[in-house]
Amino acid sequence: MDTIVNYVFEALHSGELKPYYQAQFNADRKIIGGESLVRWVKKDGTIIPPLYFIRRVEVTPMINAIDWYVLEQVMRMMSQNREKFAGRNIAVNFSHWHIEEDNCIKRLQDFAKIFQVEPEQISIEISEDAFHRQYDRVGEWVKGVRDAGFVVAVDDFGAGILQKDMLDGIPISGVKFGHSMLAENVIDGKGSEQMDKFLQDAADQGLAIAVEGVETEEQFAYFKSKKVQEYQGFLFSRAVTEEEFLKML
Repeated sequence: MDTIVNYVFEALHSGELKPYYQAQFNADRKIIGGESLVRWVKKDGTIIPPLYFIRRVEVTPMINAIDWYVLEQVMRMMSQNREKFAGRNIAVNFSHWHIEEDNCIKRLQDFAKIFQVEPEQISIEISEDAFHRQYDRVGEWVKGVRDAGFVVAVDDFGAGILQKDMLDGIPISGVKFGHSMLAENVIDGKGSEQMDKFLQDAADQGLAIAVEGVETEEQFAYFKSKKVQEYQGFLFSRAVTEEEFLKML
């Protein structure tokens, strides 16, 4: 096994993996929720960038342990701060490995019952990679999660793996366009034409549309003109600790 994977799981069990949150805003710049992330904060305060370790772990089913840990921390936070989360939801990233878990949906339901969190306040984000790797099973899995009351969104939509017709018959709730789609030329030229097509495809299917990685006022104005509902990125807020996030609400 990759040595870094062992170190990450030692960090998980020693409490060095911490939940962080990047706030999500509507077109009026009001906070409507957030995305849960994970940071490796060593005992000396050093923060290990997620790109250094997450991609090494997510190629193995052991990433599921981190996903469940983050979900548990999210629900605990929401349970302890119910008033702050009224009308708001939190997105949690799930890897494609969860599709192979026999008890995944029941475990989601059990968490919601334990913490008394409404399932519709949790958005399970799966990447396009899940459709590529688990296409024969992803539809049934998404339906099961949706039937349990949770929101399901495709993360980093349009990155290149997922084709429009691959979503046919799969009851996802929405899509999120990621950093890879927000090049500077998104507001003009070919970049704009491509993004217009992706946005129209999503709208035609009645999907909720979110964008992350918004860093400039020009990008924000462009997506606002396209009636995008949810925004996240450095223009609004960086990822912060749970304590800082709660102060923002």
